Amino acid sequence: MAAGNTIVLKPAEMTPLIACKIAEIFSEAGLPAGFLNVVYGFGQETGQYLLEDERIAMFTFTGSPGVGRHIKSSTGIRKVTLELGNNSPNIIHKDVHDLDRAVELCVTRGYVNAGQACISGCQPSLWRTKN
Repeated sequence: MAAGNTIVLKPAEMTPLIACKIAEIFSEAGLPAGFLNVVYGFGQETGQYLLEDERIAMFTFTGSPGVGRHIKSSTGIRKVTLELGNNSPNIIHKDVHDLDRAVELCVTRGYVNAGQACISGCQPSLWRTKN
């Protein structure tokens, strides 16, 4: 958007309200009409329609590896950015020095980038016992 590109946002069919709210906030902030376009529908129908539209120069997707493979195989030479199938659990080892701090770091770092960075909580050196 900052470079003047327009965006078509197709949220997951189970979570469309946040996309609607994002569009509303951008509009209230003064984003010109047509720069952020929200389309709703099921991935197999609406998503496929978008994949087949040659006017779209780049795709980003967060979700399952199977859908990511389908997107990658359907887009030809167009750019694709994928964030696929990860749940990155945090494990606090029994030798933790400060359990309260470890829990605090797991919770706060797990929501870095609004939870969109699957490895954001992986900072074990910050809470392990010193040797």
